[in-house]
Amino acid sequence: ADVRLALGAEPPRRLRLEQRADEWWRDAEPLGIDGCPDVDLVVTPATNTLPIRRLGLQAGETATIRALWIRVPSLELVVAEQEYACHAPGRYRYRAGSFAADLEVDEDGLVVDYAGIWRRAAEETAPGRPRGGPVG
Repeated sequence: ADVRLALGAEPPRRLRLEQRADEWWRDAEPLGIDGCPDVDLVVTPATNTLPIRRLGLQAGETATIRALWIRVPSLELVVAEQEYACHAPGRYRYRAGSFAADLEVDEDGLVVDYAGIWRRAAEETAPGRPRGGPVG
């Protein structure tokens, strides 16, 4: 993960993370964080695609994971327990702590709608590929 943050008059900041085997590293130093295969950047639902695709859940299945959550603007790293429940192809319930949201994803696992909070602006699909279809 390579996050670059530029806000107002502040000098731009950068966070570079690398996963080696099952451990996260920052600036060539181990963080002592393992068992978190996914990274979650708080400002975008795009990072929800990573566990959705990796888990490959079928309707009725639920999985709890640990993710390395990156807060913005602090770039603080937090290990977060997250739950993904697949209700139907392309439909998930995401939970982290007391927060929960319904997600709709396209056939590639990319988020189309994040609980009405975020919605993909433009959508182009190939002929015969309906949105919200199975991920795989």
